[in-house]
Amino acid sequence: MNGQRVLIISKHPLFADAIAHVLSSEGIAVVGVAGDLPRAAELISEQRPSAIVVDCDDPSHPDPDLMGLMMASDTEAHLVLLSLDSNRMAVYQWHQVGHATSADLVSALSTSMQRINALRGAAD
Repeated sequence: MNGQRVLIISKHPLFADAIAHVLSSEGIAVVGVAGDLPRAAELISEQRPSAIVVDCDDPSHPDPDLMGLMMASDTEAHLVLLSLDSNRMAVYQWHQVGHATSADLVSALSTSMQRINALRGAAD
C-alpha cells in the first residue's frame, strides 16, 4: 500500500463503488464513502483522509459548500474533483494558512507550477 487514505464523496453509489474498486485495486486505502456533505464532514473528522475524491458537475468551479467544508474541517487533504459529464478532473492541494504572508503565496504558486509542469511532462 502507498499510504494514501482516500475518502470518496458522490451522490451516485455506482460511481462511488467503481472509484473505490479502482483505487483499492491500486493498493490505495478507501477510508469511507459519503453520499452528501454532512456525512463527508463526519468521515473527514473521523478518518483524516490524505485525499478526497469528489464527484462534481464542473471541476473548474468547486461547490462553495464543499470549500466551506474543507475550511471548517481543518484538513490538508488533496482534493480531486471528477466530472462524468465532461470527463474532466481537477486536483487541488488544500493547505490552510492561519496568517498568510507574501512568502506563503509565492510558495503555493511555485509548488502548484511544479506539479503542473510535472504532470505535463508525464503526459508527453
